[in-house]
Amino acid sequence: MKKLSACVFCLFVWISFLMNGGTATATELTYTPVNPSFGGNPLNGSFLLNQATLQNRFKEEKPVKAPKSPLERFTAQLESSAFNRIADKIVKTAFGEDTLKPGEYTFGNYKVSITTDAGGIKTVITDIGTGNITTIQIPYY
Repeated sequence: MKKLSACVFCLFVWISFLMNGGTATATELTYTPVNPSFGGNPLNGSFLLNQATLQNRFKEEKPVKAPKSPLERFTAQLESSAFNRIADKIVKTAFGEDTLKPGEYTFGNYKVSITTDAGGIKTVITDIGTGNITTIQIPYY
């Protein structure tokens, strides 16, 4: 009897398969990334960042800065004061309130070259230690 019921069940499945036309349906598989950097949902960004932060075992070592000596602080204040004075003179000259004497000035590790022409005031600041050069062109008003 058990064999007969198993055969009837198999026959029933086979007949239902044939009645449906024997076709199978499927859809195309699509991949959607999770990470928003690669096209995933932008709302996943904070969650992924929090997970990465929690899993990070490495701690950033912050360099220990030695305290500045009184002489270093005094030198920095003098350089700052000199730059402020030159900046004030340049602005007053540009707006016609004062005259500025062109020339070269050296403050610690910086060399400041000031030239004037019909277009305005050109200031070139050179860091002697690194060789970096900054040029500032200020027109007359």
